[in-house]
Amino acid sequence: MSRPKAEVVRWPEDIEGRYAVVERAVQVLHGGGLLVYPTDTVYGLGADPAFPQSIRRIFEVKGRPDERAIIWLVASVDGGRSVCFVDERAERLAEVFWPGALTLVLPRRVPPEGELLTLGVRVPAHPARSGAGGGCRSYNRRGACARRHRIDGAGSVCAAGEDPPIRSN
Repeated sequence: MSRPKAEVVRWPEDIEGRYAVVERAVQVLHGGGLLVYPTDTVYGLGADPAFPQSIRRIFEVKGRPDERAIIWLVASVDGGRSVCFVDERAERLAEVFWPGALTLVLPRRVPPEGELLTLGVRVPAHPARSGAGGGCRSYNRRGACARRHRIDGAGSVCAAGEDPPIRSN
């Protein structure tokens, strides 16, 4: 079985170019592919949760089983409401800290059988975020810095922009 060929795309300065990158990223996600993209803290490895095989592939690509949940990156608090119950406290925190590095752990509206009842939700503070929310883990393998360690077979698009700060796991 051949691995998907990675397509590297720089985050353009112009708005038309940005729309084109987002459209391509959505095509990859809706096709069941994985997406590597910058956030304000790390490069994320994401998938469309509508494709369970894509979510499983995140763990496969990272090279280890992972019992930790995958966080959901959204464009706004409304994106969080689509999958979780957002109470008044969470709403206030989101108003103050989103977009940004704060992940809110919220009760899921419909928890999948055998999975956690809660979900981590975050709005990244990076211009590459879009309305196409999805599951995400950091791109680097455990104990490896994303800038120095590339994961083979990661997926089809890397919407690269400015590097997020380097931080260890």
